[in-house]
Amino acid sequence: EPLFRSVQIVISKCLEKETLCNEFFLHLVKQTTDQPDPNSRLNVQNWRFMALTCGVVVPRSKDLLAYLMAHLKRCSLEPSSEEGKFAQYCVLAVQRTQRNKNRKYPPSRQENLCVIRRRLIHARFYSKARNCPSMK
Repeated sequence: EPLFRSVQIVISKCLEKETLCNEFFLHLVKQTTDQPDPNSRLNVQNWRFMALTCGVVVPRSKDLLAYLMAHLKRCSLEPSSEEGKFAQYCVLAVQRTQRNKNRKYPPSRQENLCVIRRRLIHARFYSKARNCPSMK
């Protein structure tokens, strides 16, 4: 639980400050580059953090975004490793985040659990409004 809360705090700070977001992505790229064992526990943890972050916010700098995508595509060339699987997941997450724009809030606990397992999140939303025009 404390680790989950720390992840939320870091990602929320990235949402608040563009410079911190850029610096954090550079740090994640550095931490996931040239790891001796792509399946090591530490490397998998770094990739989980990358996956969570890519699903919420992407760098606003076009150069940094291009650098990030190049890194992710290079790492995804080995699809049988954990690193390759997470890199492929991150490419899709970045594309989805670009399409939908950066979010306002960090991932929920349920989303965190789904992302670290590279699974889709399924959620139901209920509304008491019966006469809502968008619901017809």
